[in-house]
Amino acid sequence: MEPLPDRAEVAIVGGGIAGLATAWALVERGRREVVVLERDEALAAHASGRNAAMCRALAEDDAWTALTAAGAAFLRQPPPGFAAGPLCDGRGLVLAVDDAAVAELAARAARFGLAHARVTAAEVEARWPGLGLGRGGLFFPDDGCIDLGALADGFARGARGGGARLCTSAEVTRVVEDGGEVVLETARGRVRAGQVVVAAGAWADEVAARAGAPGLGVVSRRRHVVALRASAPAAPIVWDVGAAEWYVRPAGAELWASACDGDRVEPGVIDARREAEAEVRARLPAALATAPLARTWACQRTFAGGPPVVARDAARPWLVRVVGLGGHGITASAAVGRAAAALVSRG
Repeated sequence: MEPLPDRAEVAIVGGGIAGLATAWALVERGRREVVVLERDEALAAHASGRNAAMCRALAEDDAWTALTAAGAAFLRQPPPGFAAGPLCDGRGLVLAVDDAAVAELAARAARFGLAHARVTAAEVEARWPGLGLGRGGLFFPDDGCIDLGALADGFARGARGGGARLCTSAEVTRVVEDGGEVVLETARGRVRAGQVVVAAGAWADEVAARAGAPGLGVVSRRRHVVALRASAPAAPIVWDVGAAEWYVRPAGAELWASACDGDRVEPGVIDARREAEAEVRARLPAALATAPLARTWACQRTFAGGPPVVARDAARPWLVRVVGLGGHGITASAAVGRAAAALVSRG
């Protein structure tokens, strides 16, 4: 367990992927006195550690795609020393979509310089023999599965290497202004800081309230992933973005599939619903729907009414929020962290 410092230039509340990326990006900018305060015993253990880890550079609108496109470029070619190799395996991703929507998605991909090609149902079948999808869409050759452990480790090692401290079991219970500084009371003691970044995911509004700041109406939604005992090691990710949305991605000896559900839950609720498996199987192509079950799990995704909020509190200029990474947080993590670090550095 790393020692808790008495002081820091920047204190980051939350040791998930957003907090780690922000710490890394601050160090990248030359900030050295940075501390991450994580309530749990491990870093990146909640939403950051339970998602399906897919790199999807094209998101649902331009605001999101500005972040996911930049984040995907980072994953494909991380800075020297960040990781042993690319963080995305580049197996490709098919966005299955009706013909009427292909032009809109292709235009967005072109605006952001994303490599893509229109594919027919037959061409999808050639990339994944026996899938039986029955529709085409757009193929993104540079997307793929993310090495989530290597990504989180790269942010953590880079932050530590630049002088940041990553302190676990350090839940923040109170935040008060005192003599031109901010005092954060934690389960392990007090830390004085010049600026505070709230990157606490589903708990972001709770942490902000402890600092006397109003909430943003952060909403937590639960998504289920079903692991099936089937294998397609060379296949791309397939993500149907139609009305009945679902995806399936290869994962070694398994296939991970989801019905892209999102029931609203309280922070920390990750128990799986019994109906989740049936909901996934009902949407999958027949060739996959009967594959034996390996396991089912759920994770939380956090929303703040649109793309992520990376903003300074108007009434408390020492408070910056990084919240609402939704379902694109892993892909966009480097871009979000750099945006947060830029904002903090201007303060």
